[in-house]
Amino acid sequence: MRLRVSDWSIRFKLQAIILVALTMVLGVIGVWSGMAFQRSHEAQLERDLTGLARVLALNVAPALLFDDADTAQGVIDSVRAQPQIVWIEVYRVGGESFSRAGAELPTIAAADRPRDGGIIRGRFLFAASPIRNGGAEIGHIVLCHDLTELHAHVTRYAIAAGVVSLLGLAAAFLITRILAQRVIEPISSLALLASEIATRGDYTRQAIAVSNDETGALVAAFNRMLDEIHRREQELRNAIDRLQAIARALPDPVFVIDTDGMYHQILTGQTSTGPREHAIIGMHMAEILDKETAQTLLQAIR
Repeated sequence: MRLRVSDWSIRFKLQAIILVALTMVLGVIGVWSGMAFQRSHEAQLERDLTGLARVLALNVAPALLFDDADTAQGVIDSVRAQPQIVWIEVYRVGGESFSRAGAELPTIAAADRPRDGGIIRGRFLFAASPIRNGGAEIGHIVLCHDLTELHAHVTRYAIAAGVVSLLGLAAAFLITRILAQRVIEPISSLALLASEIATRGDYTRQAIAVSNDETGALVAAFNRMLDEIHRREQELRNAIDRLQAIARALPDPVFVIDTDGMYHQILTGQTSTGPREHAIIGMHMAEILDKETAQTLLQAIR
């Protein structure tokens, strides 16, 4: 049989709501913080690499101006020693390659290569700076930084954040169980008491309020309802006792008839009743009396 949400216990619904809300909040925070962490590191790395490109442009400018490829190669080889910088290339003003360091050439179209500033393509960060001489641009230099290590660092950060989130959810689950027990226990006790009262008909029992919040107000209202039911039940019993006392004082039996004209009970008077009188219990007045008399009595009863 399919279990609907409406069939869940209040405790389970409360726990589910809190856990789902916490999961969504932690998920959003985790994704946002991971993206922010990666973007901030990429932005910082882009600024650093662009600054390095501008420094190299100043050092390479004389070599490019005097067409000294060996000097330019020595300058960029000294920077290429950094493991994350996989490729450096110096271009003339027309786009012709002047000097290059790095065996791996990442795939990027010439039109997409930056001429000043940084750009990220896949797992590579490209940073460039124009090379100038006396204000005139004579070429530009492009550096390529491998972001694999940074992405691995972000992955480790995400895994750590996920573990922390799971631990947080576990702690939240335990706290939720404790809080749900505190919230639901009075309601469960009230439901159990109501079931026992409905079974035994003992309206003298009272529920115990354990707090002054809405649950306590519910318990107080429930107790007032029980008091009112008990009072009315007592009044009804007293009225029945008086009616039976009056009936016993009368010489003839008294028949109890409802507003629909049905016979329900015989209150025995001083005269004993026999099978004939008891046989009319459950019958209608129209079956015993003539139609006009039964209608007149029924109107009087109503």
